[in-house]
Amino acid sequence: QFAGNKTKKGLGLKLRSQSMHGLFGWTEIKMASIANDSKLSETKEEGFILTEDDIPGAVLPNRNVEACSVVQLKRWLICRGAKTSGKKSALVSRVKHYVENGLDMKYLRDPDNGANIMKKKADLGLLDKKEPQTNGKFPKEGFNSDLNALPKVSFGTIWRYMIDSVDSKKQLSTAKPLVKGFNFYKSGNVHSIHHLKESGKHFIKSQVLPSMKKNLIYQCQIVMSSIGGVLKAYCGCPAGIDGRCNHVSATLFALDEYCKEREKISIESCTSKPCKWNIPRKRKGPVSPISAMSFHKHDYSKQIKTDRTPNIKKGNDVRAIHQREWSDAKVNNMLQTIKDYQTKSGNIVGWSHILPQEVKEEDTIVSPLKVLPPSLREISEKCKEIEKKLNLEEKEITKVEQKTRGQSKDKLWNYHRKCRITASKCYRVASLKPTTSPTKALADVLQYNKQYQSFAMNQGLEKEEEIERLYVTSKHNSGYRNLSVEPCGLFISQSHGFLAATPDGLVSDPHVSQPLGLLEMKLIQLNDSESLRQGLLQRRICKDCGDNHLKMNTGHKYFYQIQQQMFVTQRKWTDFVVKGSTGNELYIEQVNFNSEFWESVLPKLCNFFQQQVLPEMSYPRVKYGLARCQLRFE
Repeated sequence: QFAGNKTKKGLGLKLRSQSMHGLFGWTEIKMASIANDSKLSETKEEGFILTEDDIPGAVLPNRNVEACSVVQLKRWLICRGAKTSGKKSALVSRVKHYVENGLDMKYLRDPDNGANIMKKKADLGLLDKKEPQTNGKFPKEGFNSDLNALPKVSFGTIWRYMIDSVDSKKQLSTAKPLVKGFNFYKSGNVHSIHHLKESGKHFIKSQVLPSMKKNLIYQCQIVMSSIGGVLKAYCGCPAGIDGRCNHVSATLFALDEYCKEREKISIESCTSKPCKWNIPRKRKGPVSPISAMSFHKHDYSKQIKTDRTPNIKKGNDVRAIHQREWSDAKVNNMLQTIKDYQTKSGNIVGWSHILPQEVKEEDTIVSPLKVLPPSLREISEKCKEIEKKLNLEEKEITKVEQKTRGQSKDKLWNYHRKCRITASKCYRVASLKPTTSPTKALADVLQYNKQYQSFAMNQGLEKEEEIERLYVTSKHNSGYRNLSVEPCGLFISQSHGFLAATPDGLVSDPHVSQPLGLLEMKLIQLNDSESLRQGLLQRRICKDCGDNHLKMNTGHKYFYQIQQQMFVTQRKWTDFVVKGSTGNELYIEQVNFNSEFWESVLPKLCNFFQQQVLPEMSYPRVKYGLARCQLRFE
């Protein structure tokens, strides 16, 4: 902001510092007078002591504390390092306590990271001045702080110099200083501005504080024409070689603000200024019909070869051919024309087989029967047929398992999984809340979404053989010498044909009470400094039971997967094996079948299959982006 003071020399420019966020108005910086050089050297050596007048917001604008706003009270407390929490009554009480006990001067500090100290140093002339190299073209003397003779500077002036006058490839590099320069100006970094008019040109020099360095101040020099255009600018900063740095931009914004203030206090009468109260409204362009418009891309380097104006006659149907309505008479005429052509030329036109041979004038059927949605009875019958096909005999189940041992590499494996709830989707279905829409889960179960294979999933498939080898070796070293692992395919439940599972292997050990079990292997991605134990706890796969003992988390999706695998295969235990992406350490835990847990999960799977999967398979809607078919069968 600027304050215009009427003096004998004219209108002067007085820069005022702003508070941190511009919420407390402007506070004039009182200049410290220096008596002599000895006093100056003493100030440099002993440092600075800031007063309340040197820090914006450190002085309350009203002697009555209750009359001050909350923002002003908080700023006053921040300048003393005090707490700013609480309501206004608490803030008022805190301010009064500081004043009564003399703490307002004792704990006074600069809350703006040394910005106010920098400004005071600049006022005292203690900062090193970094002047630009102008090769002697810029005047050295004759400047004064009176800017009354300065031509008008507006935002358009700044934009034309910083952006428009630069090549398009360099505009991105000058747009950033334009924004940062405005922030510099608003933060009070522009310290002083002086002006000189000579040989029809205006020379401006300013001092701008840097954003980081604390021991210098940059000198900016700007040359302007008599009409207010920027001809050249210089700055002593490293980025000021081309004269379009943050400090030059900040100076121009300061001049723009000064010119605005100068217009407000101008003594010129309103009748001497250009007319502003009777400016005519904007004229609308001529209105033309669409048929008279020319739609084409303008390329001034090429000449338009042909007239692209569309020739649209009155009454023409401008819609696409497949959207136009053909009358019965028009269809019959076209059919007759094709027949006449075939008779004369002897050629056979295929259109005669597509177009109807005879068009009725009246058709009593509104819509074909096949377009109408099926009835509830039809959907119910189809659901029963689908459910019956999913239930397989024991011989068929064994045959499917043998033919799908290639697992994800086998097409038959994907075919039988597509219409069933597999073990990997057990948690997805069983954890659905009553208030959650099952549409996304339904799309996942029926594999409507594209199956995404992440890097971790691909790496897990590649490492399965290695993990299995390490598992067998570990079990043999633990005394289970007769343990063996066999590959397997897709298992389908004999009692619930819509459930399926594919374990990673079948484990057999004839020297234990229950010799037949399953193997489920997982590979988890670990950080460089993360151990396997930390990874299991971090991902909540296992819980810490104390005494350096881990146990599988019964709420994790892997636990749901293992329980469904054991239910489908009718085996009572599973060796759960986890390996980290780094190292050869394994975590092995034998998980037994939990009948109580499964009794709470199975009804949820049955209900989801009956109420969601079967209606969708018989009458697909989610597949085509429509609302799912909500039916309830008794």
